[in-house]
Amino acid sequence: MGIEEKFKDPLIGIIGGTGRMGSWFADICEKRGYRVLKVGRKTEMSMEDAAEMCDVVVISVPISVTEDVIKKVGPLISEDALFMDLTSIKKRPIDAMLKYSKAEVIGLHPLFGIDIEDRESKKVAICSGRGERWNNWIIGLLKGEGLELVFLTPEEHDKIMGIIQGINHFETICLAMRIKESGIGWEKIENASTQTFMRKLKRIKKMFHQDPELFASLLMENTWSIKCIDSYMKDARDFFDIISKKDKERFNKIFLSIRQLIKGDQNERDMG
Repeated sequence: MGIEEKFKDPLIGIIGGTGRMGSWFADICEKRGYRVLKVGRKTEMSMEDAAEMCDVVVISVPISVTEDVIKKVGPLISEDALFMDLTSIKKRPIDAMLKYSKAEVIGLHPLFGIDIEDRESKKVAICSGRGERWNNWIIGLLKGEGLELVFLTPEEHDKIMGIIQGINHFETICLAMRIKESGIGWEKIENASTQTFMRKLKRIKKMFHQDPELFASLLMENTWSIKCIDSYMKDARDFFDIISKKDKERFNKIFLSIRQLIKGDQNERDMG
């Protein structure tokens, strides 16, 4: 089968296809009528067999083992194929796909929780690694699902996720720890909460009903998460120094500078 025919009717192999995110991507492909092979720990087909057979090979396994899986299957993938991953970190998986395969490489990161149905537009970060022949296929597939694409380099993605995931999840866990250690009790805090704080409590509830391995990986595997959290803690210490000394002049200076940052970005968007 030539490359043009592959675009029309690709065989898609999803390693980790029985998991939640892998199943989500499989559903998208199957709705388009594509043939999909889902590979999991209990499936008869091995990930090596799928890598050799498929025109599109997708890695959707825990972050901690992603690079090991890529190393095993990468050399088996055809040069004409598309090699992708769905993990929340992009630089290291893409570097590994480039190193261990000759296929075209694209990294995807769905920027939403697949277990939540919301009315807002859902976004997917897309990071190019190598080649252009498969670009229109994956872009058409995702846009056909009504997804908004955010194009980033792998480095940009991980740096941004250092804030969006790293600091965000770190802050949420620290708040949960402080509530626990306060001894006040969840119910009393919930009963006295404002609507704004209730949203934070809901975030905590949602987080702590999920697998801790997910958040451990997001905080520990992305080097930018660690860098951003370190800077955040220094900022927090500086800000604590300001409020403990009741330094309203420095407080106002910081407050107004951030307001100006927000206004400046908003003005740019309005002009665009």
